[in-house]
Amino acid sequence: GYRWEEYVGRHIANFHAAAELVDLILDTMLSGGVLADQPARLRCKNGAIRHVQMRSSNFFEDGKLRYSVCFTRDDTERNESAAASAQRDSMLLEAPVAVALLMAPDLRFRLANRHFCELFGQRELVGKRLVEALPQLRHGTLEAALEHVFESGQSYCDEALALVLPDAGGMPLERFFKINLEAVYNDGGERHGVMAVAVDVTQARRRRAGGRQAPPVRTAACQGGRPGSGAP
Repeated sequence: GYRWEEYVGRHIANFHAAAELVDLILDTMLSGGVLADQPARLRCKNGAIRHVQMRSSNFFEDGKLRYSVCFTRDDTERNESAAASAQRDSMLLEAPVAVALLMAPDLRFRLANRHFCELFGQRELVGKRLVEALPQLRHGTLEAALEHVFESGQSYCDEALALVLPDAGGMPLERFFKINLEAVYNDGGERHGVMAVAVDVTQARRRRAGGRQAPPVRTAACQGGRPGSGAP
């Protein structure tokens, strides 16, 4: 936003938002180094801050820096996207319900809040695939549903997914979960993951049963066909 005469001939410190970075840039150039996608924040004429990346090549004569050619690329949009993602992740980690993000390309857990980990008796989920964390889900409905949601963008809900998990004493106990899966999109509108929200509905299901035998429930290991495929 500056005119030529407002910019040319002035020290770069007049335009950088971080004074300490100016020293780093100058020291790098004077010592013979170059800038390679160096992130920086530049101050616009109207006071706004632009996130940029800088690349440079230097010309030395008799061991002294004569000039530097510097290319500056606007990186504001990517930084704003990263900031928005960080804000979303922070909100999910603090959410009062069990929630997790499984991201492309192989749908591994990139985030799982404390409630989600506790719900399934897991200490650490980040970096694992769903079936690595819960092997009993392998070849089951939920594994197929996760892939289907990512590929199609269609939401999925299982009102009573049955899983056998250890209780506080280590004894196996059948529990029921409501699972919602939603596709996650990036700023370009491309799907790049799936958000999973889980609720333990074991007690509610047993109350509704009222002592009567509950109707058969599809467990995680049954019906491995893709949702919507009609596979038995």
